[in-house]
Amino acid sequence: MNVRLEGVSGRATLHGSLRLPSSKSELQRRLLIAALADGPSRFEGAPSEFETPASDLCDALRVVDALGARVEIAPSSLTVYPGDHADRDSIQIEASATALRLSIPLLLTRNHPFTITGSDQLAHRSIDAYRRCFASTQAPQPLLDAPQGLSLPLKLCGPLLPGDFALDATHSSQFASGMTLALPLLEGPSTLELLGSLPSFGYFALTARCLTEASVDLPEVLQHLIPGQTLSTPCKLAFKGCSRFKAVSKNLEPDRSLAAFWQIAQAIQGDDGLSLGFDESSPSLQPDARVREILKSKPDVIDCAEIPDQLPTLAVWAAVCAGHVTRFDHAARLKGKESDRFSGTAKLLEALGVRVEISADQLAVYPVRAFNGATLSSNGDHRMIFAAVLASLAARQPIVVQDAEAVSKSYAPFWRDFMALGGQSTLV
Repeated sequence: MNVRLEGVSGRATLHGSLRLPSSKSELQRRLLIAALADGPSRFEGAPSEFETPASDLCDALRVVDALGARVEIAPSSLTVYPGDHADRDSIQIEASATALRLSIPLLLTRNHPFTITGSDQLAHRSIDAYRRCFASTQAPQPLLDAPQGLSLPLKLCGPLLPGDFALDATHSSQFASGMTLALPLLEGPSTLELLGSLPSFGYFALTARCLTEASVDLPEVLQHLIPGQTLSTPCKLAFKGCSRFKAVSKNLEPDRSLAAFWQIAQAIQGDDGLSLGFDESSPSLQPDARVREILKSKPDVIDCAEIPDQLPTLAVWAAVCAGHVTRFDHAARLKGKESDRFSGTAKLLEALGVRVEISADQLAVYPVRAFNGATLSSNGDHRMIFAAVLASLAARQPIVVQDAEAVSKSYAPFWRDFMALGGQSTLV
């Protein structure tokens, strides 16, 4: 599906109010915990949110099903009823690296063989951190078997046994979250030594909060994490084991990553004509809550280590709003996302008439008054689609974005919301 976005340089178009979908990062963690809890858990989202769930959520629900749980889906809520044993041998995780990486250690606690399949795109998202982690312990290693150089199809066979593990989480905090979800359930004490940096620490802190609310006795250093806090590494965490997750019912927080898109849109338009239905100044462990402050302060340097998903959208904003050269540091890790967002962002901006400079780990974006029209490839990446849509708000001519249906990975009703708020788009 290709979509034509009309150029609207100098004219604000998006106005109105909407309710954002729930944080997919929070929901995926809570669903996995609920699947193994001691009773039903209920999660409340936005009105009608689950009538057309994003594909990331569908991936997580298939993992929950494989863990033996049953999910009752209502338009604005999900209720999870745990089962007694694993219920599936095969799991389809189409595109969500979060679902894949968070679930692997938990699946290995079930002492049941699983085969995970998925898209070619997901097969190239690395899980090598787990292979090295399991190899670091003296305990017998669980089986992780996949073709050379790929993550899928992946054969898993546990059990994951207690031990002393070392994990290099430099590539993604999702690996640290996955181990932290699983180690409390093992039948004995374990330690997890975190090595290297821990990027996007807020998501790891979110994992710890979800487990604490499920009455898991975590290491003290993880019990009271607050927004903006970090954890010095190397750091050894001790888990007592023999825990059981308690059922929890929650009203889910809005997705701050999706909120950032609309906040950036307002900044490009130069007005505040959008209402997102929540207090945008409220603190959040979701790292993308920082975007709001970045838009206000217009820094010369933006560190992508904590907010890597926002590079494409913030780079578009910086080109037309910052008024100076903006440098994005620690950007090279985006090469391993759904697409190579590091070079992809540079190519998108160049197609729009923006001067960029790219080095080993930094992208420099030079200011322009407005964007040129262009046909932009999304490479099937929802974040690149968001960037193209934002560019259309400051473009002299129309922009065509290719494979625009990929936005449903994280935001199924995006095009509906965009049009309802005054966005101009047509299928071509």
